[in-house]
Formats: sequence, structure tokens, C-alpha cells
Amino acid sequence: MKNQQLNKAFNNWVQVLYDICIVLLPLVYSAHGVDPVLLPRQVLLNIFIGCTAIVLWKRVKSSFSIQSILPLLFLAIAICYLVSIQQAINETEAWYISVKIIGFALFLIAMYWCFTYEVLTWQKVTLAIALSGVLASALALRDIIYLQTHGIPIFKSDNMYRVNATFGHKNLLSGYLFVTLPPLLMQCWGLRSKALKFLFVFFSAVQTVLILTLQTRAVILAIGIALGVCVVLFALHPRANKKLRWTIVLFLLSFSLLGGILVFGYSDKLTLLTRTESFIERKNVWDNTWQMIQEFPITGVGAGNWQIHFPKYGMGKFYEVNYTITEGLTTFQRPHNDFLWVFAETGIVGGLCYLLFFALSLYFIIILFYKQVETKLLILHALIIFQLVGFVFISLVDFPLERIEHLWIMLSAIAWIAANYSGKFSLTIPRFFTWLIVLLVGYSIYVCVYRWQSERVQKVLHLAHAKNNSAMLIKAGNASINKYANMDHFTMPLLWYVGVGYFLNNDVTTAKHFFASAYVLNPYQVHVINNYATCFVAENNYDKAIPLLEASAGINPKFSAGILNLSGAYYNTSRYKDAYTVLLRFKYDEQNEHFKVIAVAVLRKILELEITKNKQQTYLKQIVANDQQLLDLYKEAQLNKTDFLTYVLNQNKSKYGTF
Repeated sequence: MKNQQLNKAFNNWVQVLYDICIVLLPLVYSAHGVDPVLLPRQVLLNIFIGCTAIVLWKRVKSSFSIQSILPLLFLAIAICYLVSIQQAINETEAWYISVKIIGFALFLIAMYWCFTYEVLTWQKVTLAIALSGVLASALALRDIIYLQTHGIPIFKSDNMYRVNATFGHKNLLSGYLFVTLPPLLMQCWGLRSKALKFLFVFFSAVQTVLILTLQTRAVILAIGIALGVCVVLFALHPRANKKLRWTIVLFLLSFSLLGGILVFGYSDKLTLLTRTESFIERKNVWDNTWQMIQEFPITGVGAGNWQIHFPKYGMGKFYEVNYTITEGLTTFQRPHNDFLWVFAETGIVGGLCYLLFFALSLYFIIILFYKQVETKLLILHALIIFQLVGFVFISLVDFPLERIEHLWIMLSAIAWIAANYSGKFSLTIPRFFTWLIVLLVGYSIYVCVYRWQSERVQKVLHLAHAKNNSAMLIKAGNASINKYANMDHFTMPLLWYVGVGYFLNNDVTTAKHFFASAYVLNPYQVHVINNYATCFVAENNYDKAIPLLEASAGINPKFSAGILNLSGAYYNTSRYKDAYTVLLRFKYDEQNEHFKVIAVAVLRKILELEITKNKQQTYLKQIVANDQQLLDLYKEAQLNKTDFLTYVLNQNKSKYGTF
């Protein structure tokens, strides 16, 4: 009797802990870090895992068993991430990402055991998730009301991106609203309390409208596809009654009608839905990722190192879509496709495990769905299928794998699937494994603390860089580096900022030392390459500067600073025609003084070479003597979509009738 009471107390303790963690998850953030939510929520996840492991050790007196392949598959994924570290260019970043994935694997195992040993109940877990979704919706409504009441219309320009609650980006908010929507709908169907049922029905409608209003196409399409799959499954279910089938069909039609009214009736406001830039961007990103997979099919590029290798496969293709990408001002941290991401970083084994993990999860829940006769259980399983199908689609075009909150919800559902669909094998795990879990999550928290300390300083570092404050760049740059952090969220090595500080102080020798170290950590970042090469230029060491600048041009031929530096380097080594060819890639910029200096020198030399062929070319001699005219003709040539020399010679012919 005493043991039963003790076990019940343990169960209640874990349930309360889960409720508190998941309900308050949207409130876990801090503005002191570069990413206000990622590390704080990762720490919260690890605290929950560690506490749950201790309770399980107390609650279960015999060895643990695993009778589902799903937890083992995710553990295999984590092992693939660990193995991939040896392939990584930046091992520090690879180690952190691997620790994070291990945390997800341990969470899945802990949740699986909680459901298996009835420490947690699905009804209470989904209630907590539903309440978390309600809180996220309320925070989103707060953002909308605040913007509207402060004269910032949410449907004008990109103001919608300011509606993100505490999720950092509207797309991440929309994704979270989606994964919490099925548990919210479960409460509408299963609760007896009319007051609570009304609350959840109301917020189900609110979340649906918010998702449509936020205009995240991935989530809207995910809902449509998931609803379509559920309609087909209900149509094929031999025991689903006609009323239930019509309810599902009506729900699909209602969502489609609401979406149609908003899209076509308010197309002037929902402009984010009709933009095409993101489609082109994603296509280019996936193309680079596919090239990466082809080059490293077995080992992958290493955990967390996709973002380092990504520019290597060409950045010029982004110029027409978003020039800030080609200028190195905007970077990609992930490929907007989790499956390609895992394949690229861990190789074919890790990629296939990740693909199989979701495929088997969907297969198992569909089998459970078809085994049910009771209407309530049919709805329960259908909503999990809806959630899983939608999440998989979002994973194909976005990056929920990066975020803690999305995986927390989804892995909870998959743990329940694993606990209710036992496999044909049984793996026995000794009880002391729970203490290994505690040690691992303790280490994960330790890593997160170091990363957070670095992020706090990085905010100062980025401000110092924006203001060209050399002293603060050196101080904050050195302070931001530790054994678990050496690169910021823009894939820029922190050593690079220190190098910039010394370069601003005209200490080229010291700057070159830091740029060289940064180059080792990220050899495909055009700003790192360009600054490293510039130090050699300052020393007149063109034998080392030019290969670096050529490598930068190969990665990104549209990078403006790289174009000017390479053109100047060619000019200073008397490679005038090469300097001219490179310069032609630069779009005329009246405000860029560096461009004017390089352009005048190179264009004058090209005309002087032309004059030596025919010394009677009076018009060309006039141009050579006039800096402004050289620049004006360069601008006119670009407007006429022809190269400078051809344009000038044509002008010469029209004036003097001869070349």
C-alpha cells in the first residue's frame, strides 16, 4: 500500500513537472542572448529529462525494457551525429549540435518509459500542450493588438514578421501553433467540462485564423495535406460511421472555405502568400545542399557544419533574389529541409535513420487507427496522424529540427505511439542507465551555460562591429570565445571580429593572425577570406592575396568587396585585362569611394592600351584625362547592357567615324 502511494506521488510529480514546463514554455526566453529562446528552452528540456530519469529510477525497481524501434532509431541518429564530428571543419560547433540531438533522443526514451510505465497519461499530456498553445495564441494576439494600436498595420509591408510572440519569427510561431492545434482539438472532443470545452473550441478557431493570418505557406499547406490524408483514411476505414466521415469532410471544407475567403477576398493584405522570392531561395539552397550530399554521401560534412560548407557551392545564384545574401550580410544556418539537413551533416546512415523514424511513426499510428472501433479513439489517432503528417511536410520546407519547442511536442506524440505499438523484440536496459541520462543532461546544461555566456557577449560584439569600435571589438571578441563557442549565428568565427578590431587599429600583422585562425574555422565565408587576403595586399604579398581573392570570387562572383579587391590586386600586378574583366561584374555605385578609385585606374589603363593601337584616337585621349567621364561612361554602358570598352568605342565611332 505504501509503495502504491509512493508510486502515485512520483507519477503526480512528473505530471506536474511536465505540465509546468510545457504550459510555460512560451514564456521561457531571455532578450540577453542572440537567440532569446534556443538555449533557455534547451536547458528547460534537460532539466525535465534529468528529473524524470531520477523519478523513473525511484518508480521502477526492475530493469527497463524497450519494445519499440522508434526510441532506438532516434538514438542511432544521435550516434551518427557523434560519429560525424570527426568529419567536421568546426568541431566545437559539431559537438554542441551533437549534444543537442542526444538530448532529444534521451527525451524520447524518457517519455516512452513514462507512457509505458504509466507515469504520464496521454490525456493530461495533451491538456498541457493545449494550454501551451492557448498561451502562444494569446501572446500572438498581444503582438497584433500592440502593433495595430501603435500605428503599425500588420498587413502593410513586412510588419507581419513582428508578430512572433516569444518565438523569434512568425514562421516558428505558426509552426508551434500547428503542432499544438491537434491536442487542442482533442480537448474539444474529450473534455466533459463545458467551460473548458468552450475555451478550447474558441482558441482552436483563434489558432486557425492566426495561422492563416501569419501567412506561413508551409504550415497552411501542411494543414491542407494533413486534412486530405485524414479524409482518405476515414473514407477507407471499415468501421468509421457516416456521421464521423461527414464531420471530417465538413472540417476540411470549412478550412478550405476560410482559407479561400482570406486569400482571394483579402489578397491585397495577404501579400506574403504571393511572394515568389522564398521559392527561388529555397530552390537554390536545396541545390547547394544536394551538391553537398553528393560530395560527402557517406560521412556527411559533420554536425552543425552544413552552414560552413553551404557557400562553397555558389552564392552568385542568389543575387537576383536577395543581394544581401551575395554580399554576405545574410546567411543561411540551415537548408529549410530537415531531411536534407540530416543527410548532409551525418551521411546516408543518419539520413536514412531520420527518414525511417518518421516513416515508421506514421505507419504505426495508421495501424493503431485502423485497429480502433470506438469513435473517441478514432478521433484521437486521426489527430495524431494529422499532427505527424503536417510536421513531416513542414520539415520538408522548414527547420523544426533546430527548435526545442516543436520537437518537444512532436516527440511526446511519437513516444506515445511507441508505447502503444510494441514491436516484436524486447531490449532490456539496466536501471543505472537512468543515472547515465542524468549525467548526460547535466553535461548538456553545462555546455548550454557556456554557449549562453558567449551569446550575451556577442550582442555587445555585434553592436561594436556596427559602430566600428575597435577597442570593444577586441575586448568583446576575446571574451565571447570559450571551449564550447567559437562562431556566431551568422557563421562568422568570433576570432574574425577580433581581427577586424586590430585591422581598424592598422595593426595588420596581428589582424592577419586572427583572420588566419578564423579562416581555418570557416574557409568558405567571403568576408573572412576577403579580410585575410586584404592583410596580404597591405603587405604587397600578392602571391598569397590573389589565390584567396580568386577563391572568394569562385564562391561568390557578385560579392562587391571581393570584386574590387581582386580587380585591384590584378591591377597592381599588371594583369590589367583580368582586372578589367573582374571590374565589369561590379554594379556602378556612386556612393562607393573604393569603387571609384579602382574603376578610374583600371578603366584608364584599358583605354590607354587601346590608344597604343591607334594614337590618333582623340576622343579616347579626352576620356582618359577625365575621371568623372570615365565613371559616367561606365554607368551608361551598364544601363545599355554592354561592356565599357565596346560602348566607348561605339561612341568614338559615332563622333569621329572610325575606331
